[in-house]
Amino acid sequence: YPKNSSFEDKQKVSLFIVKDWYDCGHLNFPTESPADVHTNTSSLWQVSTQPQHDSSYVGMVVRDNGTYEAISQRLSDPLMAGSCYTISIYMSRSTTYISKSHLTQEDANYNQPAVLRIYGGPVYCNERELLVESIPIVNEEWINYTYKIKPKKDIKFLTLEAHHKMPLLVPYNGHILIDNISPIVKIACDN
Repeated sequence: YPKNSSFEDKQKVSLFIVKDWYDCGHLNFPTESPADVHTNTSSLWQVSTQPQHDSSYVGMVVRDNGTYEAISQRLSDPLMAGSCYTISIYMSRSTTYISKSHLTQEDANYNQPAVLRIYGGPVYCNERELLVESIPIVNEEWINYTYKIKPKKDIKFLTLEAHHKMPLLVPYNGHILIDNISPIVKIACDN
């Protein structure tokens, strides 16, 4: 686990229905669009990045109105409180990600760096425990980021969330691209 870790599906615009993943956006921000599935044959939002693995990946944006996108899934095996794990995720950023600004209603480039937050919780899209917060993703090539996780409570669901870099003075338009998440592996806590 996680299942479908490369987000394999057909290109989807404002309709995030990917096997084994659940869109959280409509819960947090009902009027906003969900995350996008990008493929090796598309240039959705003028993003031409090729997948790191197989034929598709997910793009999640943060917006100038303070909203952001997130996805979630149930783990086949829960992460146990006090145990340690590692997870690796390929992330990238595109120089172009053109969409409408939610403040101005004009086309805008959502190319500013965003961060990835990984939360654990008892249900879908629950932000009970922050497990990982990445640095702002500035790289335009795929880089594999590895994180150590030590949950304080048992975790049944993971939520991946694009977020603005904090502290945040003014919300901005940005994004992250995510592909090829590794299996979550239990490790000795002294590693």
